[in-house]
Amino acid sequence: MPVQSVDNRELGAAGPVTAQLTAAYEAAVHGRDERYRHWLTPVAAASRATR
Repeated sequence: MPVQSVDNRELGAAGPVTAQLTAAYEAAVHGRDERYRHWLTPVAAASRATR
């Protein structure tokens, strides 16, 4: 959830730099950017029986 206000002041809509940062972050943490794949630790998915 994005930050919407600071000290009771509305920040308004996110701009293009924020959108680029968000996309870069999402690509890194989901393994879509090879440059940051070494940051990730693979984990086994839970089976449906254990959910």
